[in-house]
Amino acid sequence: MKLGVNLGDNDDSIQRGTEGENNFVKVASTRGYKVHKSSKTEDIHGHIDYWLENEKGDRKSIDVKGRKKGNRSDTKFSEDWVWIEFKNVQGKNGWVKGKADFVAFEFENSFLLVKRAELRQLARELIKDRSKRARYGGEAKNILYSRESRPKELTTQIRVADIKNNLKTWEWCK
Repeated sequence: MKLGVNLGDNDDSIQRGTEGENNFVKVASTRGYKVHKSSKTEDIHGHIDYWLENEKGDRKSIDVKGRKKGNRSDTKFSEDWVWIEFKNVQGKNGWVKGKADFVAFEFENSFLLVKRAELRQLARELIKDRSKRARYGGEAKNILYSRESRPKELTTQIRVADIKNNLKTWEWCK
């Protein structure tokens, strides 16, 4: 959860994020991982939600991303595109520049796990013109975007198929 951000009365993104994290904990636990909640500092500054520990004691950090819409006005969640945050609403490093080993994107029936550093590099490669800006969220497909009300934020959307076709991924069914 991001602190100090006024999301507005109709924004349910915090609730969706919490639900996504709870769903992820259930899935990871059923796959035999010990799940440890990150510290407040790790969460806020490192963008780490959880630590997963396998039976050998190896630990990996995870940033869980709840289901998102391509545009706030959309009625359905996107299964084809994911949002990437380069800079947060305060202008600080976004989650793709964080310290998590993996990002886990929630979809209707599964989570897609990908190495965060590889995802960052892919997102940068998919943006062909870094000077171009999308005018609204639905247009932010491989184009940088900042909401008018959040000018320090810098995001884009990238196609899930591009992630699957270019990076090693793991899909965990719910």
